[in-house]
Amino acid sequence: MVDGKKTATPSGAKGRCRLCDKVAYLCDSHLMPAALYRLLRSKTVNPRDPLAITTRSTFQTSRQVSEYLLCVDCEDKFRRNGEEWVLRHCYREDEGFALRDLVLKGRLLDGGPVAKLYSTKLNLNVDSDALTFFAASVFWRAAAHAWQFLRSVPGNPIALGPYQESLRKYLLGRASFPNSAAMWVWVSSYDKPSRVVTTPHSGRILNCHAHSFDIPGMRFDLFLGRTLPEFVRLLCIVNGPDRPILVSDAPDNILATQLHQFRQTTQLSRALQKKGKWSWSM
Repeated sequence: MVDGKKTATPSGAKGRCRLCDKVAYLCDSHLMPAALYRLLRSKTVNPRDPLAITTRSTFQTSRQVSEYLLCVDCEDKFRRNGEEWVLRHCYREDEGFALRDLVLKGRLLDGGPVAKLYSTKLNLNVDSDALTFFAASVFWRAAAHAWQFLRSVPGNPIALGPYQESLRKYLLGRASFPNSAAMWVWVSSYDKPSRVVTTPHSGRILNCHAHSFDIPGMRFDLFLGRTLPEFVRLLCIVNGPDRPILVSDAPDNILATQLHQFRQTTQLSRALQKKGKWSWSM
């Protein structure tokens, strides 16, 4: 603790921080913030550990995806500039969904069939800068290291190309968010959205190459390229004129589809098999 504030804890080994490039004592850095794992712990089932679902196996675990990657200063930068605000406002079971409540108080831009668009430009209660910084930090971390999970499940780093360095400079405060990138922020329209965390993954969205990840009640899409369609740029929470957020059931529907696909190949662990019938609800 420093001046009553939480700080990162360094290890006893020195290394080169992947963000600032300085040699320092490194922290056990998480790909996804450690606090997210606590949000997924069950309040009714023992053991309380969350489910880890891969294409091969489904099991309960307290293990988290982490590696000695960042120095104390950079770890705290991520926490202060994005993680704390986002994790306070994402969906929290029994506490509600603070971000959605704040977004819905903003100006409605469009009430389309896929998503309702709300402006955050003049909505001082929504910290769009924190949302952007948090998402950019997760995407950058995913690309900057080949993360491993339980050794038997290899990590698949996303490829950001030249934008990896652009995002690194943005996170360090040395550059603006790239003009050739667009960040979309989705907020679930459900009162009780899916309590799911997905690590960054790549795919085709609207005929564009994009990277995505989910946290409870929210989804982030990062589009990259100089030839992005104009509407993709307009919906960017950073450079779009109204800095919009999309409110929709689409993130939950995407997660349901992904879960259905995983069920075709994944195998329940022996411990889960012993529990008998298992619920796949999120």
